[in-house]
Amino acid sequence: MKKQILICCGTGCRANGSMKTAEALNTAVKKQNGHAEVIADIKTTGCNGFCENGPIVKIMPDNLVYYKVRPEDADEIVEKSVLMEEEIRRLMYKDDSGKPVRSQEENPFYAHQHKTALRDIGRIDPESIDDYLEAGGYEALKKAVSVSPEEIIDEVEKSGLRGRGGAGFPAGRKWRTARGYDNNPKYVACNGDEGDPGAFMDRSILEGDPHSVIEGLAIAAIAVGAEEGFFLHQR
Repeated sequence: MKKQILICCGTGCRANGSMKTAEALNTAVKKQNGHAEVIADIKTTGCNGFCENGPIVKIMPDNLVYYKVRPEDADEIVEKSVLMEEEIRRLMYKDDSGKPVRSQEENPFYAHQHKTALRDIGRIDPESIDDYLEAGGYEALKKAVSVSPEEIIDEVEKSGLRGRGGAGFPAGRKWRTARGYDNNPKYVACNGDEGDPGAFMDRSILEGDPHSVIEGLAIAAIAVGAEEGFFLHQR
């Protein structure tokens, strides 16, 4: 079965040299492809979190995760873990008892996390719309254009969705209020300003899964009656 090698290339892992690691893994795979069928696809992803242990590399569908992967590890990873399905224990995360953990789910850092908005980050290429579509992207927008704006707002109110800022203001109430104004034209603004020092939560989703933000902005625009949307992001 052809493998998939996912390399975290979010800001933290890039700072730790993940682009060079990705290049080395790509070269290592190409060496093997010259002797047989294509053995693996290389995919760069957004931030996995746990940045101090980057670059993070996942091998799927084996669900094998390596940390602090360097370019010089590439040939060994391809030869042992991709072709022979062997673990390289020195690259695995060790739990408090010193035992190597194989999957991300077994890692104590991730074990109690339940990701919603960030659920696809780390497994899709943020620059690929095909990856987003394959993960179910834009299905919500398809549904939104087939119902009335009032039905969209009703659904958001029922969901209990709140803003990601500290106030946690109910999104449905905000959208219903905005729709109630007759002032036109209306605009929807995505605030990715990263106002909280050192938070980087907006950067993570905008870099790791930008299509989900675009889809959400489009749905909000339909709901409130806006014709244009803007992304505000601090450089």
